[in-house]
Amino acid sequence: MTKQFGFDAKELNQSVADVRHLIDDNQFDSCLAAIKSLTLELLERTGFFYSSKLLQLFDIMGDATTFDDVIHAGNNAPAEELQRIGLGPNYKIGSSFSGCIKPGKGSLAIDQSFCVFSKMQKRFLCKMIVKLGEQQSNEPNSRTCHIEPCPATACHDIWDYDGNTYQLAEMPILPLKSCTARQCKCRLRISPDLG
Repeated sequence: MTKQFGFDAKELNQSVADVRHLIDDNQFDSCLAAIKSLTLELLERTGFFYSSKLLQLFDIMGDATTFDDVIHAGNNAPAEELQRIGLGPNYKIGSSFSGCIKPGKGSLAIDQSFCVFSKMQKRFLCKMIVKLGEQQSNEPNSRTCHIEPCPATACHDIWDYDGNTYQLAEMPILPLKSCTARQCKCRLRISPDLG
């Protein structure tokens, strides 16, 4: 059951897991589908993962709450698998994750998958907030938000959004497609409850 309009601003500036309970399963699946192609493109662009395993990796990321959940998916990878991807025997990563990685690319794949996962989670969170905004769009005191670019890492395009106020249902999805930061640190500020 969806919690109708009973969310507060603090909840919406948290993680995907913190907001998940506010939307129903169909909305959740719709949000996940909306970020799928861009996430797959980002994973492909790294060159560190087998193309045939990108959907599996996307599913791992979609089910994960934290990045640790991503790299530890599946049983512990055996020493031979760690060696195949160029990691030492003391590494602890899951076989479902390691099976997606090309030979010798382990540490690079871990680093880049963190960047992709971080962007995926932020986009996912924004998509869910848009869904919540659609639920309340006919309310007289609809919630609004504004973007706060991170001065140290903000891409050029984000500054076009600075200072503007958006209804939640129409807010920009962060990070923008043009974002080149390893981890987008621009913030979305949601108005407090109005009533």
